Amino acid sequence: LPCVGAAAVIYGGRSSQLRILLANRVMAYLGRISYELYLFHWVVIVFYHMLAPDAVGPLHTVLMVAIIFALSMLTYHCISCPLRYGFQKDSAQRHHFLIGCTASFAILCALVLSMTVSHGWAWRLSPEARMFVEDPAKFHATQYGGIAYHENTLHTLGDIGAPPQFLLLGDSFAGQYAGGVDAFLKEHHTSAYLYYVNGCLFTPRATVHMQGKQTSECTEALAKMRALLQGNHLPVIQAQSWSSYKEGILSVGNKPLSFSKDNNKDYYQFIMGEIEQMRVGLTNHKYLFVGIAPGIQEHKSIAQCFAAPAIIHTHCAAGATGKEEERQNGQEFNLAAASYAALHPDVTFLNPRLAMCHDGYCYAINDTKIFYSDYSHFTTDGALEVLNHYRDVILGLHP
Repeated sequence: LPCVGAAAVIYGGRSSQLRILLANRVMAYLGRISYELYLFHWVVIVFYHMLAPDAVGPLHTVLMVAIIFALSMLTYHCISCPLRYGFQKDSAQRHHFLIGCTASFAILCALVLSMTVSHGWAWRLSPEARMFVEDPAKFHATQYGGIAYHENTLHTLGDIGAPPQFLLLGDSFAGQYAGGVDAFLKEHHTSAYLYYVNGCLFTPRATVHMQGKQTSECTEALAKMRALLQGNHLPVIQAQSWSSYKEGILSVGNKPLSFSKDNNKDYYQFIMGEIEQMRVGLTNHKYLFVGIAPGIQEHKSIAQCFAAPAIIHTHCAAGATGKEEERQNGQEFNLAAASYAALHPDVTFLNPRLAMCHDGYCYAINDTKIFYSDYSHFTTDGALEVLNHYRDVILGLHP
């Protein structure tokens, strides 16, 4: 198609009407800088979207075109023309110019090599952000919200001298809130209990299995919590990785449970039934359960957000998780849980998505704060985002 168009222009060049359109000074100048336009257009488009990943619309298109033309014109007049015409008689000037170009190219290569070796000049980032970008496994191991709190141990969070106001119970998705709850409750001079066991689903009629056998650790932990709740009215907040146990659930009778592989409908119906049993079994206790956060997709996108110039205002943090309608992680469970809670006023559903997503985006960072220690677990800062969103609910809990 471009060849046919070029042939048509050449053939029609004798036409007086076409000559007016193509032989004016503007079109002739565009022809002269066309090679520079070709060199710069893709570079500008790629880097512009790297620095501003959510920058779309006519204004950004005009800005990109303006940058492309500015760089092309500057290159044409300062480099292309001098190389072609400016040094034909003055060999010394041409020699100096070539030395300058060679030195500039060497400096550019050194900068590119430096950025590659240092992971995009990671020294510009805070120590936590550097660790997140360079060593994600170490970041999770040190920044996970429950890192200071051993599992299968009853912990008191917040102001130890104050009476506990609730029990936070669950697996690692309960543990992730530990650091945030501790800081939150200390600020308000109150306290709470924490008990979590990684990989344990705390429900009355089911548990998880290891190699097809019921794990005694989970059943024993649930028995301990039932004993702790006897003789008091301590509210219970349960946080679990609700969507993670589909392939590993056993009934209390040690019978493996299977669910449809095509969808999660029957699995979530079962989970809602277990939550119902928790509600019924905790007749003297206020029961709250926590949903699933949107999480992040990859660490590289957050690294790009940290590297973006501060003068460019974007929803860059959303680049780590995506637009809200695109981030469906846990959303099926959250919708089922919200529907269940709407039918049971004595149960409260806490949806982390409402704290992490707003204005059409789901956020993973805020300035220098990183909300996730890996793809799904919160850091202390991430937990505090959820806790502050539900501040009135949490502070309103009393035995």
